[in-house]
Amino acid sequence: MAHAIHLYLSNALLFTLFTFSNHAAQAVDLNRPNVSVVGVGQIQGVANLADLSLEFSIDGPDSSAAMDEVNRRLNKLLSQLEKHGVSNADVVAGSVRIYPRYDYRNDQEIFLGYSVDRAVHVTVRNLENLPVVLQTAVASELSQIKGVSYRSHDQQTLMKRVRD
Repeated sequence: MAHAIHLYLSNALLFTLFTFSNHAAQAVDLNRPNVSVVGVGQIQGVANLADLSLEFSIDGPDSSAAMDEVNRRLNKLLSQLEKHGVSNADVVAGSVRIYPRYDYRNDQEIFLGYSVDRAVHVTVRNLENLPVVLQTAVASELSQIKGVSYRSHDQQTLMKRVRD
C-alpha cells in the first residue's frame, strides 16, 4: 500500500521581506525598476509510515476509578499492538487530562464524578498492518481515532532535497 507524499516549500517569508524592502526603495526613487520573485519547490516520495492519534475518554465516580479504566484499556491496546508488529517504542502515551463533571439543574451544581482523557500516538512502520492495527485499536475500547497521517521514514532527506 503506497501513499504519495508531496512536500512543498514556499519562500513566502523571503518574498515578503523582498517586497517590503523593494517598496521602501521605491519610496525613495519611484523610477527604479523592480523585480518580484516567488519560488516553490516540490518533491514526491512514498509514504511508508502511518502516525495514529488515538484517545481514551472515561467517566467515573472518582478520578482513580476513571484512571484505572483508562490504564486497563491502554494496556489492552499495548499488548495487542505487539502481536501486530508495533513495538512499545512506537507508542507514546501522551497527555492525561482529569477534570470534574457537573450537571446543572434548577440553578444547582450537582457533582457527577470525573472524566479522564488520555492521548496515545502510535507509529505503524509496516503499512500493510495498518488495517489490523486500526481494528485492534477499536477493539481496545478507545474513545476516538483522532487522525491518521502518513509520512516517509526519510522525510528529513526529502526536505533537504526540496530545499536544494
